[in-house]
Amino acid sequence: MALRDHPSIPERTCARIKRLAAAAGYRPDPEIGKLMAYLRQRREVRTTAVLGLLTMFPEAQPWRDNPFLRRTVAGAGDRAQQLGYQLADFWLSEPGMTPDRLRRILHARGIEGVLILGTPTWVEKIDFDFTRFSCAVMGYSVRARMHRASPHQYKDFLLLMRHLSRLAYRRVGLILTEDSDSRTLQHYSSAFLRTQWALPADQQVPLCVRPSIDFEVFREWFLANEPDVVIAHAPRAPVYLEWLNRLGRAVPEQCGFASLDVDPALSFTCSGILQDNEKVAAAAVDLVVSQIQRRERGLPDQPKTVLIEGTWVDGVTTRSQ
Repeated sequence: MALRDHPSIPERTCARIKRLAAAAGYRPDPEIGKLMAYLRQRREVRTTAVLGLLTMFPEAQPWRDNPFLRRTVAGAGDRAQQLGYQLADFWLSEPGMTPDRLRRILHARGIEGVLILGTPTWVEKIDFDFTRFSCAVMGYSVRARMHRASPHQYKDFLLLMRHLSRLAYRRVGLILTEDSDSRTLQHYSSAFLRTQWALPADQQVPLCVRPSIDFEVFREWFLANEPDVVIAHAPRAPVYLEWLNRLGRAVPEQCGFASLDVDPALSFTCSGILQDNEKVAAAAVDLVVSQIQRRERGLPDQPKTVLIEGTWVDGVTTRSQ
């Protein structure tokens, strides 16, 4: 247990045991390691080990009112259960909660792995000591050096463009807030600019990225460029459709609309990319559990990113031109 930095063993004891093992010339036997990982997994299935789900949103359990987060947490919970774990959520922004207090709580409960749900706005790092935990984050909102799982946003955008091209749309416009662009590591805007670069000049539409987007911003950009299809994020899809209607553009008869992340909870089927949030979350859980089994703790020197591709939804907001 000391050699794999189990949280129930004091750090000084772990360090002393490791020094003694090194002095004795101890080297792990990979076959024994596989057997012990199997036995631990079987034991964890019986005792229901726990993974910590860390959130940093302004409110506790933000997935209650957010369909994307709700699907994400459900996917993480299902995958954790398949591997013999339960998820326990911890709110880092809870009044009175400090990073040191949270660390002590996790140690007391014997939690070895933590999963970071993400943040409402992108952050460079998390004020928390991950030294003795296996960890992974979902998405790009946290820029810390961590293993992560994310939708394959760049490839998803190229898939979106292929379907819009198949429908014979020629002037494609993308509109994003600066925060959305940052939270996705500029993957959408990068893919958009790459596809625009290859188009004839009369088909190119300037990228619209603004600190915030209201009707006046949208109206000015739209009327100046007259795209025949607008691409935007899903949460505001009904708003954009209403704005297009105010500008006298019926959807999809006079202008198409496509979402970067289709919301299945909408009352209508919006065209665009359906991100598989459940599989993204499951991949993040796999990253954490595999580190626990390999006794890997702390932030990695070379983080890995698992990318999950979405699928095209042929909805009612686009049509063949």
